[in-house]
Amino acid sequence: IETEERAFFQLDSVSAIAEIASLMSHPFAAKQHLVQIDLSGTTLRLSWQLPDQLTGSQQSKTQVETRILPSKKREGTAPTGGAADALWAAYQTTFYDAQVTQLSATQWRLAYSMMSYRHLQRLADWLVSHPQFVLSSLSMRYQHGYWSVQWTLDSQMAELI
Repeated sequence: IETEERAFFQLDSVSAIAEIASLMSHPFAAKQHLVQIDLSGTTLRLSWQLPDQLTGSQQSKTQVETRILPSKKREGTAPTGGAADALWAAYQTTFYDAQVTQLSATQWRLAYSMMSYRHLQRLADWLVSHPQFVLSSLSMRYQHGYWSVQWTLDSQMAELI
């Protein structure tokens, strides 16, 4: 497999996933319920809902919180030739129980309608083994007792070749 070494700055994806998993595990804070998590770049946007019975109104009140997540310098190798196809096949195999789409050679999207913590852990493990990829966006919604998720991975390394 041919590769090319590069250094770059990106979201610390594993730390971001750990924070999201923590929020997912404890979705209640100050009588509010976490109903949506959105990640774009290094910005994490949380939507908290205050239950109707506490507001005394017919509609729930939503509060939005924004957090900036750290980035860090990463080094990795960019696959060339058939290695990129093999990497895509490995990604599909790893996330066999999801809907995966290759948006371009450098951007992959995944969706789960019912997600669990193990899916986030699997993503964190995959990103540790493939440091050339960054979690570029993530959107989670909580409805009817389940989290649904859609995330996008970008290979900034491939764009540099």
